[in-house]
Amino acid sequence: KFASEGLVAALKEEPNLKFHFLAAVVVIIISFILNISQQDWMIIIILIGIMILSGCDSYINPTEIRLSVQPNDAGQSTTPEDTQKAIEIIKARFKDCQIDKAFVSLSADNKISIKLPLMTADQLERVKKLALATGKLEFKLEADPEIVKDYTDKFPTAPTGYVWYDTKDIKDPSWWVRVLVHKKAELTGESLVSAYTNLSQMEGIVIGFKLNPHGAKIFADVTSQYAKSVVGDEAARRLAIIFDDKLIMAPIISNPILGGEGIITGHFTKQEANDIAAILRNGQMSLPLKIISDTTPK
Repeated sequence: KFASEGLVAALKEEPNLKFHFLAAVVVIIISFILNISQQDWMIIIILIGIMILSGCDSYINPTEIRLSVQPNDAGQSTTPEDTQKAIEIIKARFKDCQIDKAFVSLSADNKISIKLPLMTADQLERVKKLALATGKLEFKLEADPEIVKDYTDKFPTAPTGYVWYDTKDIKDPSWWVRVLVHKKAELTGESLVSAYTNLSQMEGIVIGFKLNPHGAKIFADVTSQYAKSVVGDEAARRLAIIFDDKLIMAPIISNPILGGEGIITGHFTKQEANDIAAILRNGQMSLPLKIISDTTPK
C-alpha cells in the first residue's frame, strides 16, 4: 500500500524524479533498438531500479502522522465534513509554508493521514504544530481597573465573566505579562482579511494584519473608547491578543486605531512569525485535532 501510494506521490511531487523516469524509458527503448545482451539488460534494470527507488524512498517508507477531529469544550460532535475541512486547511497551510513533500489524505476510517519524507526532529515538530493549530485569534479587553485591583492578589481566581492570561512560558522575563480580561472576545480572526510578516526597527519581526470593514469598525470603537490619549492613564485598558488560547501580547491602548490595521509583536523568530501568519491566512479549524498515532514504517 505504502509503495504504490508513495511512487505515485513521488512522481507528482519530485520534478527530478519525473526526469529520471523519462530518462529510464528512453534508455529502455534504445536498448531494445540496439538489441543488447541479456547480461547488459540485467545491469540496466538494476541501475534504473536503484535510481528510481533512491528518489522516492522517503515516499515509499514515510513517517505517518494520523490525526483525529475532536469534540470541542462545548461537546460539539464531529462530522465527516469537519474532517474534510481540516484536511483542506492543513494542505493550504503546508503549501503556504512550502512544505510541499507532505502527502495529506483521508484514511478509510475517516482519520487524517499525513505522510512525510525523512526530516529532522525540528522539522517534524514544525509540521505537527502547523497541522494541530486551531488558528483561533481573539482580541480581549482588559477588565475595569477596579476589578483588576480587587483580583490582582487573588490570581489565578477570576470573577465570573473574566479570565486571567499570562506569558510566563516565554523564556525572556522582560516579556512576561499577566492580564485579567473579559472572557468574551471583542474581535476574532474571522474579521481578518490578510496576515503577513514584517520587520520593525523597534519590535523586530512582527505579524501585520488587516481587518474587514466590520472588524475595522469594532477595532476603532474599542480602541477609541479606552485609549490612553482619550481617557488618560488611569482609565486606559490593555487589549490582549490571544492565539490558540495563548497570550501573545497585551499592550496598553495608547491611541485610537482607525485604519483597520495593526501589528502583533511576540518575540517571534522569522519562522514562527511566518507560520502564525500562514495559519491566520488559511482559516480556523472548526474543531480541535489530536494526534492518534505517529509512526515511521520500517
